[in-house]
Amino acid sequence: MTKIVPSSIIFQLRDLSIQSPLRKKLNLTISISLTTQKPVLSLSKSNDDVPELVISDLSSKNIRFATFLPSHEKKNFLYLVIYYNALSQSNNITGNDPIVLMMNKDAAAKQLIADKVIKESDDLITFIVRQTAISGLKITETFTLPHHNSFYVQAHRGIKEGLLYFLPHHILFGFKKPILLFPSEDVESISYSSITRITFCATIALKSGETFEFSMIDQEEFAKIDDYVKNRAVNDMSMSEQYKAKPTGAKTQQAEGILEEATQSLEVDGVQMDHQMVVNEDDSDEDDGDYRVEKEVDDTSDISGSESDDDGNEEVQENEDDDANDEDITGSDSLEAEEEDVDEAEESD
Repeated sequence: MTKIVPSSIIFQLRDLSIQSPLRKKLNLTISISLTTQKPVLSLSKSNDDVPELVISDLSSKNIRFATFLPSHEKKNFLYLVIYYNALSQSNNITGNDPIVLMMNKDAAAKQLIADKVIKESDDLITFIVRQTAISGLKITETFTLPHHNSFYVQAHRGIKEGLLYFLPHHILFGFKKPILLFPSEDVESISYSSITRITFCATIALKSGETFEFSMIDQEEFAKIDDYVKNRAVNDMSMSEQYKAKPTGAKTQQAEGILEEATQSLEVDGVQMDHQMVVNEDDSDEDDGDYRVEKEVDDTSDISGSESDDDGNEEVQENEDDDANDEDITGSDSLEAEEEDVDEAEESD
């Protein structure tokens, strides 16, 4: 395919931000191949340029999974993810990394309205899903349906931060390479570990024996993930040692009960910890109060000490006065005794 003939275009979205398998601003075009007379999907800079990528087989045999996913950072943007088995044409693209592109819904709608492809009253996503379906490409609506049960959480895969999407029949982690897709039928179990008051880890174990751990998941997301596991009858191996045990039937219910009890205990411990922190803070305030009281007592003791010294000085002065009085009295007694002796001597003469 050397170029795109305008008359063969079924619909086209221009200047999209391509995230994978290459990073460029390109046009997404679905057109009729002049060679096979079948619909093909291509990514190109313009209609006159050789496409960077072409998928000529848009059937379910080649397209494994395609869907729109919401963006966490930009609320009016959507990701379009397309997993395929083989490319018909590519420009130095190796492997089969999925097509991931980001689309501004308002900008795309204005473009198609200007091209007179849709009306202002038409829904953009509904139009794209219908047009691709006519071309043989089935885009699964995971978040766009009114009553979908899909959700996503923020998580880390090693040092890479990304979004972990829980979809009806898939789990997807993106959008930094490698972008991981886990079909439900390939998942053996999901387990939890490193549970704290703030975060926890979730490990997806595949039937092939591979395991993928996702960390730093917010504790508030635990209930949603746990419901997802239970509703889809996925084994919860959190209570097993290195995934050796595979409880079934009553054992599975028992393991789930133990995990739920441990989770409730963790929440209670969290409340107790918060209470203990409050008590400790109160104790600190009391300690501060004691310190202030002691300081006041010390200041008072200094004043009392000076008063005691004054009292002591007064007592010493009083003692000295008493001693002086005693001496005066003793002196008087001695004088009287001497006078009596003189009188007796005169009488004897």
